[in-house]
Amino acid sequence: MPRWCLLIHQLPPKPLYLRARIRQRLARVGAVALKNSVYVLPQSESSVEDLQWIAEEAVAGGGEAFLCMADFLGRPTEEDLEERFRRQSGADYEELAVQARELLRQARRGGARVPAEGDLAYRTRRRRPPPRTAASAAGSWRSSRA
Repeated sequence: MPRWCLLIHQLPPKPLYLRARIRQRLARVGAVALKNSVYVLPQSESSVEDLQWIAEEAVAGGGEAFLCMADFLGRPTEEDLEERFRRQSGADYEELAVQARELLRQARRGGARVPAEGDLAYRTRRRRPPPRTAASAAGSWRSSRA
């Protein structure tokens, strides 16, 4: 079975937001660009599904998209591709580390700020369960005592 899943797309020049949206979605799933419109992910069920959704969005926006499985012969080698993924994920982790250090610095100073949508704090805050009200906390306390 081929080791890599490729998305090859051609997007219309307009609307510009389509190009930005496709680029963001590819970045979100961790795809690495081989060329301007050729992206690769290690082959797995989830990567195939992710790239299929992105391809469908590109086509719905008036573009073309092709999804295929591949093994590379020669360049890029498996090691070259793995290194590209390591570099990309290293840059992502460094960005998160910078944001985490900034939040820690602000917390130590006591300076609270509203996090922006892309911040680590925003993403973390969104994943937390909604705060419990006093009534719901009392109800769960009563039910545990019964």
